[in-house]
Amino acid sequence: MTKTNNKGLQVTVDPEIASELTYMLKLQQTCGVAVQLENVDGLIHYILASIADGSRRTGSLRRARLLRAVSAS
Repeated sequence: MTKTNNKGLQVTVDPEIASELTYMLKLQQTCGVAVQLENVDGLIHYILASIADGSRRTGSLRRARLLRAVSAS
């Protein structure tokens, strides 16, 4: 299990999910994205911050998902 601790928040990640996050991080590092993350802990923090932003801005998380789905088709 991977544990990450950031400003008092502790998250325990299942080993299968941790391996998926490691793969996502490798993709993120090789695809030239705007936000460069150095480790899985940073990726988890970024994901949780994005979820928190979406909860503060009603509909924004769903809107972003819809836009990605539409642009992928």
